[in-house]
Amino acid sequence: MSRGQIVGRNIVIARKLAGMSQAQLGRLVGAPANYLSEWEAGKHEPRAARLEKLAEVLEQPLWWFYMDHTEDDGAEARRRTSAA
Repeated sequence: MSRGQIVGRNIVIARKLAGMSQAQLGRLVGAPANYLSEWEAGKHEPRAARLEKLAEVLEQPLWWFYMDHTEDDGAEARRRTSAA
């Protein structure tokens, strides 16, 4: 899996954890929904400043987007968040 695909998949996981649609997230980070779609599909990577904004809005550390997570990691994060 390429770095762009990993980043894209992690954007999807973080967005779903936050309960947002692509359109909602796009508005919050100042990007059209079609950009989100391309990032999430791994076609393009967001530039550094945009990824920093995504990390801020989605409440994830920047490095988290480069880690090879699975959907199960997202479920575990939801359990930890709801238990806190």
